[in-house]
Amino acid sequence: MLRTDDEKRKDYLAEKKYSWRNEQMRLAQHVKLCNTEEWQNDENFEGLRLVAGVDVSFIKGDDVNAVIGLVVLQFPSLEVVYEDCQLVKLEEPYIPSYLAFREVPPILDVMGKLYYTKPQYIPQLIVVDGNGLLHPREFGLACHLGCYLWTPTIGAAKKLFVMEGIQRDEKHKESIRTLSSAGDKFFLFNKRNKCLGAALKPTNDSQIPIYVSPGHCIDIETACRVITRLAKYRIPEPTRQADLRSRKMIEKLFPNGFIKGADDEYEFGDDPYQGLLH
Repeated sequence: MLRTDDEKRKDYLAEKKYSWRNEQMRLAQHVKLCNTEEWQNDENFEGLRLVAGVDVSFIKGDDVNAVIGLVVLQFPSLEVVYEDCQLVKLEEPYIPSYLAFREVPPILDVMGKLYYTKPQYIPQLIVVDGNGLLHPREFGLACHLGCYLWTPTIGAAKKLFVMEGIQRDEKHKESIRTLSSAGDKFFLFNKRNKCLGAALKPTNDSQIPIYVSPGHCIDIETACRVITRLAKYRIPEPTRQADLRSRKMIEKLFPNGFIKGADDEYEFGDDPYQGLLH
């Protein structure tokens, strides 16, 4: 009996998942969840000068094209010193919890341009709009990217990645209500009681936490401290500025389209376009 197109696609995706799962397990062995740089152990992060932010924005009705935004900020001023946006083709299929295999290759291309053309702006830290250890197999986008670039990397996600042991339930909501000041946090543990990340209140005015998890070469306490220092609003400046630029490019290229796949909600009072360079 001839197989239908749907059956062939299911087999194709199953093969991808099997291959990608094995690759995640292989790469996960190289993840370092400890501080590796001198600046990480300084109270004021003395020595940290350049922080990158990476964001991927999508076009409604288009599963192939996307825009990758990359910015590099000076620390502690948070001034943007490098920016790049590129329209890219995502060649791999979208499979939940395997996002990195779809997004990391074009991100590496954009990062490669920075490394080869503006080496003076090579970042000491990368913040991604996504997860690191806070992932069902403890290997999210931030881990994947950090392992390839061997650079301290942090995942700062706008939404909670729900998984076994970590739920958006009443207990979680009650814990959020206990966060009162910038830097307050509570840790997120999986079913094996392993800490995968934290819900962090990044500013005094933030009503909704950002979900922080280490990606590579940084521990969770330091990741939370540095994200607090990088936040003017709920979204840390590196990813906020990358997001603004990728959205602006999509609006220019696709004026009748809308971004999909992104968590568009900024808190009341936040001006997402404040500080955008033209």
